[in-house]
Amino acid sequence: MAHPRYRINLLASERTVLEQLVRAHSTPQQVARRARIVLLANGEGWSNQAIADAMGIYKADVSIWTRRWVERGLEPVMDRLRDRPRPGRPERRRDGSTLVLQDPPHPGDDGA
Repeated sequence: MAHPRYRINLLASERTVLEQLVRAHSTPQQVARRARIVLLANGEGWSNQAIADAMGIYKADVSIWTRRWVERGLEPVMDRLRDRPRPGRPERRRDGSTLVLQDPPHPGDDGA
């Protein structure tokens, strides 16, 4: 069996948090799946391919999340399971305000 490229050795506290996330009904499914990946890769854990086969996902997804878990080692557990910011439409304003776009006035329209 191939060994995982990134070795994960969870602390007891990290393992507890991950197990709680997997069991909680309120956990978003993408976070729960990532937590399962990390739990299966823990210690001498399964290979990335074995995890992917068992979970019915792509090996690349397993590789991404084991790598990110190791690279984000000093961050809190939930931050380590989050997506990176993506390019594109900016986030909504924190103060709740929105920008309203209006159609420009038609030529010859007096605004009334």
